[in-house]
Amino acid sequence: MLSKKDLNAMLKGDISMTAVNRLLKDEEHARFRRKVWETIGVPQDLVIPTFDSKTMLYGQLSEVIHGSSGKYVYLPSNAGELEIRFFGEVSKLFEKDVDYFDVVSVNAGETLEADFPPKNQTNSSGYSR
Repeated sequence: MLSKKDLNAMLKGDISMTAVNRLLKDEEHARFRRKVWETIGVPQDLVIPTFDSKTMLYGQLSEVIHGSSGKYVYLPSNAGELEIRFFGEVSKLFEKDVDYFDVVSVNAGETLEADFPPKNQTNSSGYSR
């Protein structure tokens, strides 16, 4: 159950995102997490993926869900099962679908060649475009 301090902070709207993140992730607060999941409409057994220690849940949600405009939420091609399921369920709340980007290509700085024609390309008259 929640401590009086956390409950009071939540009721007053003064709880920090760090505290919310901790409450949602800690197994001792599983009942709280299930209630939150029920309230927002995701499966009760949905597990929050483990991010690196410097990454907060709200930061990842903002970057992945709100950072991608349009119909899709983009995940790396090497995303784990927990991450895929978590962001898949959350994406549904925002009426978005999950799509994947190739990590190797992105890390290599590769783009579609159609976006950037080769330099010094000439037209049929022999002049540079």
